Amino acid sequence: MKQNGAGLASITILVTMTLITIVSTITLFFGVNQIVQKENPVDLQYEVLSNYPDPISTIRKSAAKNGVKIIEDRLLEIVPSYQMNLDHDELKPLKRNDYSIKSVMNQRFYDINAMTVNNLDQINKNHTSLKPNEVMIYKSNGYSYSRIKIYGQTYHVKESLNKFLDFSSRISMNTIYLIFADKNELTKAMGKIQHKNPRSVKFTKHHLITLKGSKIQQLKIKDSLPDGVYAQFRVLAYDNTKSVLSGFLFIGILIGGAFVIATFLILYYKQLSEGYADARRYQTLERVGLSRTEIKKIINSQLLLLFYIPLAVATLHCLFALPLVQKILDLFGMSNFKIFLLVGLVVLITFAVIYVLMYKLTSNVYYRIITQRQGRRE
Repeated sequence: MKQNGAGLASITILVTMTLITIVSTITLFFGVNQIVQKENPVDLQYEVLSNYPDPISTIRKSAAKNGVKIIEDRLLEIVPSYQMNLDHDELKPLKRNDYSIKSVMNQRFYDINAMTVNNLDQINKNHTSLKPNEVMIYKSNGYSYSRIKIYGQTYHVKESLNKFLDFSSRISMNTIYLIFADKNELTKAMGKIQHKNPRSVKFTKHHLITLKGSKIQQLKIKDSLPDGVYAQFRVLAYDNTKSVLSGFLFIGILIGGAFVIATFLILYYKQLSEGYADARRYQTLERVGLSRTEIKKIINSQLLLLFYIPLAVATLHCLFALPLVQKILDLFGMSNFKIFLLVGLVVLITFAVIYVLMYKLTSNVYYRIITQRQGRRE
């Protein structure tokens, strides 16, 4: 059977696309609980600038009216993010070339957020003390220096935090949190970063509220919120996220099915064309003394080569693509690698079974063409 490199390459690409598409969309669908938990670590969260009215009293009244119990309300006062370039142990203003793809991939620029150690202690329910010109830093992949410079001011890093609150998992890779001794230290540093007078530095209040009540009861609280307040309810986020991921799953299966059909058609018509082209060669083999059983063994060995090399190479491609696919899934909040591997294994086995059925069907077509041509010659 004539070997056709372009045909094998096309089949390999289609198989790779099938596996990646179906595995990714199924993983996202089955990881909906984890995605929602990461994006919504509590039942209700909202934020408001410190110089705007805080609707917490409205929320408490609405909760009491609708039979919802507020289990816990944690308040974070954070200076909103400002992008800076982290050059080793120094924060520098961004330049035009810092927005290049290379800089983004190397994670050179970060969103800088800040809060006081007292606020952090209130949330974590512990006691930590910081001296003037002393900070703690949270950076998702760790901070390895003993100091950090901010516009000429050097701060000693008392601790590089491995975990930041209970929602650190939803913080992006390019985010840094600076924890200062007090508001005076914080506003001086962030004033330099934002090119503002320290008194002009604004805080954002983040409320993390744990509720006890039904979905309908909780959503009644949403209806009572004043205009301009953006609140996230976990029960609502679950429905929205599941709806979106169900759409992804449908599209993934639809596209994956199209790839499978395209693969089958390429294999089928390749067998037809090569069956007619190879018939004479097998007639020659039969004339020199090979039996039909031996010829069938040769055909099977070559068909196995045609079929299973693309599957093996596609699997290898998928293995090399794992880190990139995992990063894409991380952007959706799906970082459970075990689910990804389990889904990948099940999909690979299922596709291998379908692929074997394709092999059986198309190999019979190829063998029938060869034997029919031999019978005519006889």
